[in-house]
Amino acid sequence: MTDPDAATVLLVEDNAQVRRLLGAVLRAIGIRRVVSAANGSEAIRILRQQTPTGSEGTDDGESGTHFDVVISDWKMHPGDGVALLRWIRRHRESPNRFVPFLMLSAYVDPDRVRLARDLGASAYIAKPFTADTVARYVSIALADARRFVEIGDYFGPDRRGNAPDLSEAERRDRDRSDREKGVRFFMPPQSMEGRRTGGTPIDAQRLMTIQKVIEQRAESFLDWTKESVARLDLELDMAVKRRPGERRVPFNRINQIAHELRGQGTTFGYPLISAIAKNIEEATARDFDRSDATLAIIRMQAKGLKQVVRSRLTGDGGTEGQELMRTLAPARTDENTAGDGGRGGGGPENDGDSASSTAASK
Repeated sequence: MTDPDAATVLLVEDNAQVRRLLGAVLRAIGIRRVVSAANGSEAIRILRQQTPTGSEGTDDGESGTHFDVVISDWKMHPGDGVALLRWIRRHRESPNRFVPFLMLSAYVDPDRVRLARDLGASAYIAKPFTADTVARYVSIALADARRFVEIGDYFGPDRRGNAPDLSEAERRDRDRSDREKGVRFFMPPQSMEGRRTGGTPIDAQRLMTIQKVIEQRAESFLDWTKESVARLDLELDMAVKRRPGERRVPFNRINQIAHELRGQGTTFGYPLISAIAKNIEEATARDFDRSDATLAIIRMQAKGLKQVVRSRLTGDGGTEGQELMRTLAPARTDENTAGDGGRGGGGPENDGDSASSTAASK
């Protein structure tokens, strides 16, 4: 296991709020060096400066850095997490095809999780995340010494692990069968093995420190939420001025705002924000219409967000929070019968994010 104090993590996240939080969490568990990128394209630029694994290099800034783990969000532009993962695992210019890759996303549908795994992700962390979840996955990644396999289009960690329950003879038979199927095996370079020694456990004290970091940032999260809801109102006002068939752009922007809110609320102790944002995201997602009735539903959900922020409804919000969610629930149910006028057929379009579009179609 790589000692967290000696580890270097590449953190790729377009949302500055989440990027700062994750950076603080990583440092709280003892990782001293965190290199950040705002999107997949920027991450690739940083990785291109990295000394290829197995080569000698100096650690001067980004150049020559050997990353022990990559943590990347899925939905970014330009260059999303899928494009970055594919580049790391398959591109000839990738300096380290074996680096553990943790995909971070509010998307939790099985198709997207399966796509990330099929492209060679080491693990999939769902937003909203908790401090101990991030700490646990990073700890596992730093200790991950699994061999890699290549078969067809797949190159990534051997999902079967070391199979400790198999005898040596059974393991040889399995490997022989795999080779007959065209499976090729690769062990991480010795330079990586050498870095995965020793290790410092992530103890309870460090987890308490992480939780304090999150609590300290809760106030700035509320300020950010207010700004996000204000942006949402502007997009709603823009949509109202347009005919249903012309509302694609504001609906896509509303969907993006809701996606970001959904992925953070629970992390900062405001699960109602995540729940309401999920309602808005689903109302602006694929196959829902862009009618005036849908706009009214979104406006009602936005008012709910404002109430949560104004009353600081943490947890389930007590009596006020429970009554609020009961009020919003019928609106969410009515989305399916809001009417067909203005159905956009395919919503929210991915403006330039081709990798995510491919993911959604698989």
